[in-house]
Amino acid sequence: PIGGVAIRDGELLGFYAEVDFTPGIPLFPGVMLDRVGAGMYLQPTRLLGRMGVTAAGIFKIDGRLVLAFPSSAAPFTLTSEEAGGAFPPEFYQRRYTTFTMAIGAEGSLKVPYIDTEIPLGRAYLLYSAPGYVAFGGRIDWDFFDIVSVTGGANGEFNAASGKFNLSGDVDVCVADPSTGLVLDGAA
Repeated sequence: PIGGVAIRDGELLGFYAEVDFTPGIPLFPGVMLDRVGAGMYLQPTRLLGRMGVTAAGIFKIDGRLVLAFPSSAAPFTLTSEEAGGAFPPEFYQRRYTTFTMAIGAEGSLKVPYIDTEIPLGRAYLLYSAPGYVAFGGRIDWDFFDIVSVTGGANGEFNAASGKFNLSGDVDVCVADPSTGLVLDGAA
């Protein structure tokens, strides 16, 4: 749930509270704070934070932070409920046993007059002690089936093993409505 206290078998699991602001609270000219949330859960101990902002009245960003303090007896696994959907699917299956920080953000375009949001992209940063860092971002723009752009970049560094991985891709598709032709290019 958006807010509350979770208790199972008489044991405190955690608590979370979130506040939506309508209208938003001005942070800077053209930037409004729409949502803020915070909480703590146990087994393992993790601190959660969330913030939603709108820029220029049409660009929405939803960011989340998880600070986890796991151990080998109580490992930590990312969940979309806590960390959001910005991470690649395989990150939600990994188990972490040392301090882990996960930051994720998702952006969308709020289309006026038709009351809809078009997802634009997402980005993430993950650190797990003592020296693992993963980061990346992905865009997925589709403007009314005329122009679409998908692509991203990501990387992982492991200071303990000295290994790293960097990758990226992009795909652009442009349709010509008058002829029905679709131009598609990938890199």
